[in-house]
Amino acid sequence: MKNRLKDMRLKRGISQKILGIEIGVSQQNISKYENDIAKWKLKC
Repeated sequence: MKNRLKDMRLKRGISQKILGIEIGVSQQNISKYENDIAKWKLKC
């Protein structure tokens, strides 16, 4: 997931901060997801 997230973000030309704002998480969490430090917690 980490490479896909970063690849998609870069393809759109947006920063981690902007992506975080768009999906409702912090820039720090985006960085953690991209670097496989944190895992996604999905609500069903």
